Parts: sequence; C-alpha cells; structure tokens
Amino acid sequence: MRYPNSKISALLLFGVLLHAADQKTAAMGPVPPSGVPKTWDDALLASLEIPVATLGAGKKKHVSAEYYYRVPIRPIYKTYPVYAIGREPAGYQEWLKQQPPAIVFDDSKVRTARQWVEDGKLVFHSPVAYEAVVLGSDLADPKWYKHVQPPVAPDGTIPFLSYGIREKGFAEVGILACATCHSRLMPDGSVVDGFQGNFRYNRAIAWSYRTHGTLEFVHEDIRLIYGTPFMKPDPHAAAAAQSVDEIARHEEALPTGVIARNGASPYWPTQVPSLIGLKGRKYLDYTGIIQYRGVGDLMRYMALAQGLDFVSNYDGFIPNGEGDPPQLPDPKVLRAKRYSDEQLYAMAMYIYSLKAPPNPNKPGALSAKGEKIFARENCGSCHPAPLYTNNMLLPADGFTPPKDHFAKYSIMRVSIGTDPGLTLKTRRGSGYYRVPSLSNVWGREMLGHSGYSKTLEDFFDPKRLDSDYVPTGFRPNGDDAPFPVKGHEFGLKIPEADRQALIAFLRTL
Repeated sequence: MRYPNSKISALLLFGVLLHAADQKTAAMGPVPPSGVPKTWDDALLASLEIPVATLGAGKKKHVSAEYYYRVPIRPIYKTYPVYAIGREPAGYQEWLKQQPPAIVFDDSKVRTARQWVEDGKLVFHSPVAYEAVVLGSDLADPKWYKHVQPPVAPDGTIPFLSYGIREKGFAEVGILACATCHSRLMPDGSVVDGFQGNFRYNRAIAWSYRTHGTLEFVHEDIRLIYGTPFMKPDPHAAAAAQSVDEIARHEEALPTGVIARNGASPYWPTQVPSLIGLKGRKYLDYTGIIQYRGVGDLMRYMALAQGLDFVSNYDGFIPNGEGDPPQLPDPKVLRAKRYSDEQLYAMAMYIYSLKAPPNPNKPGALSAKGEKIFARENCGSCHPAPLYTNNMLLPADGFTPPKDHFAKYSIMRVSIGTDPGLTLKTRRGSGYYRVPSLSNVWGREMLGHSGYSKTLEDFFDPKRLDSDYVPTGFRPNGDDAPFPVKGHEFGLKIPEADRQALIAFLRTL
C-alpha cells in the first residue's frame, strides 16, 4: 500500500476523542456482545449534536443505521513498535517479515470489566491507516526527523506510530490510532495514554503533501477535510488557489499540542485535549457540539470522529462523496472501514480507566494563597471543584444563541469575547465553546481552544490583549506577525504576585 486515494484518506482522518463517566457500565461484571449499546441509533444520532451554527435553516444529516452497518468492520491487527532511525534492533525488519498476520480483537468474546479495558487498549493503539501520511521510506530519511521532530522514547521507539502486518512479509507503518494524538511522551521517558499528545501530526501531513502528494490530491484532500462551501463566503475557498507549499506551511504552523482535525481548520485549529479526568461531562469537543448522555454517545462520537462524519450531509455538502448517501466504501479497500460496536465499547471502557500520572507540583504556601485568590476572584463560578468546570456552554463573540437553545442546553448568558473562528468558521462550529476543566492543566501546553498560549504564564499575561502582541503558541502563518489573543480577561488585572500565586494553585489541580 502507498499514499492513499484522497477520498479514502479523508475517511482516515482521526479526530479528538473525549470521554466522560459511566460508572454503572464500568462496574458491570461480564458483558456479552448482546449487552453492548448500539452505536448507530438513528433517533439518538438526530439529537446528539448541537446544530452547526453556520448552516442557518439547513441541518446536518447523518447516514442511516442501515447504511452504517453495511460498512465493513476494521480488523484489529497485532502491532509492533516503530523505532527511530539508527535505534532499531539488528535484524528487526527481517524478523517482522516473518510474523504472520494476527487479529487480536474478537467481537463475540464475553468479557469481564477488566477484559473490556485491556482489549480497549488494543483498539486505542490500533492504527486506522497503514502507509499513509507516514511511510516506511520516511522513517529511513533523516530529513523527515528534522522536519517532523517526533518525540523519541528512551528505548528508541516513536510511541505514536506502530507497524502492522496484514500480509506476511509486509510490515506497514500504521498511524491514526487514538494513541497518535492522545498519548504523551513525558520528560521522564514514560508514555501516558490520554494526556495531551505531543506528536506534531500536522507537520507529518505537511511533509507528506510535499513529498508524496500532487497538487490535485492536496486540493481535494483539503476540501474534504476542512471544506465549508455551505458558508457564504467560504472561509476556506482561498486554499483552492494555493500551491502545495502554501498549504503545507499552514499545516506546519501548528505547534505541539494543537491539531487541525477533520472538520476543523489549519486557520482555526483545536488544542489537543486530555482524555483524563473528564468524568461527568455534558459536552464533548471544544465547541461543545456533541452532547454526552452515556457511553453510547461516546461510541457515536468516536464513530463520527474516525470517519463517518465525512459522509454526513451539511445542507447539501457531503465531504467524502456525491449522492445522498454517498457510495459505500469498496470492501476490498481495507482502510475504508468502521469500528464494530464491541470495539468502540471496549475503547470507551479503556478511556474511562485512564488516570493522570502523579502531579509533580505539590501544594505549598504559594498555591494556598492562590487558592484563596481563586475563590476571591469567583473563578469557581465557571470552574467549580471537583471537576473544575460548570459543564456549560459559553457563546462565542458575535454569536447570539437561538431562544430555543436555552431550554435544550446548559448555556451561560454572557460572552467573554472569545475568538469565534473555530466555532463559527468550521464544520465543528456550534457557536459555543464548552467551559473547559482545569483538572490536570499542569500536564498541558498550548492553552485555549486553539492553543494560542503556550503556558499558564502566557495565558495570564495582560499583554496578550495588545495589538502588538506575538502569541507564544499557535500563530496562523507560523511567523512573528502580532495579533491580540482576546477573551477570558479574568485574572489579567490582579497584581503580578497574585497572578503567580493563582498559577501555582492551578498547577496543583
């Protein structure tokens, strides 16, 4: 397999997985396949999402359950580590070629709660695509490492990639497992699943476009991944006239911890969220566009994120094809598949089980002072303990919620001037941002919905509101052009000593 057809590759773009609690499900004993929730339920899908704000009177429509369950199921193959150039054990490639294909997930298996978690880890680490975005030839090229700068573990492995063997004699580079974006190589060399990822996926995309893509392919891929032709004017229309190099530069501008996922944009990307400690959430995605009402909704969200959103109908625009519904993927093409209900359920159980590593920031006198400032400044009105979020939606600057939304959703009746790009100029745009949790904020970088601030100090810097400010995180053109980072002015007007104390407290959460 080599660089895939663009319509198939669009199905491969893996999005951000978020999780919430389902304590009853997690506490179950053995669960047979018959006890797994049905993922594609037409009635529940119809109410899953907050309407896309820019569709106006039009509505987003998903494919039917009848269509969904005719899409072939993706096998979960045994995977093997990928080593960085010069770190691979002697004879490793020859040994891989001797390994037979092995499918490691059986849908019919009756599992205990622990076994669902263990098998969910296999799915979490299972690639969606092989020899796509990153090829075997890339891993042998020193220029790829210089460009992509992938974090490498002490044992020489690149934790975000793996080899899969679907045919004996062929070890293919696998990518777009959940772990590609949602695992983090820590300073001590450990790898933590579910923490904000630190693999710069969009730099790998940029390399791939330049090295393996044609102009026609890149233009079609950009349209399918980010396209918004239903918006007038279309904020992504200019890409149709850009060169491969111009498009690649936008992808390269995304720093560690920020991703232009499917349905978002390289102009208005999303911070890669942590999957840890999000129990009790009501909304998923930074734009809060997905309602969470139980494990079935998480499964539906994961199914959409791993490809099915590309066959949704956005008021006449279907990203991955023509016709309604689009033609089913060719069953002979192994990459054009979906997860089974059992695979999605297992992955949800694994995500629920994830825990943060020990917080290196211990409480002290400074953080105790910061906790008092947190209370004094009424930060808890939006970020109450123990979740440190009020689970509400915050209207973006310039968006007026429809009156019926207040009866359907938990909406704050204020706007704090937050940049509306991600939520009003992309397919993931609800018009809102969910109030984020501050739990485990110590383990993140590139803060804010689009990652404009690299650190908490940067986020609480009053200068970020100035027109001559150069953001420390994401900058759309990757240059030093100044622009203000607006919104969330809380904490910017207190004395510097109080800000430092507040930051110290936040790092203990």
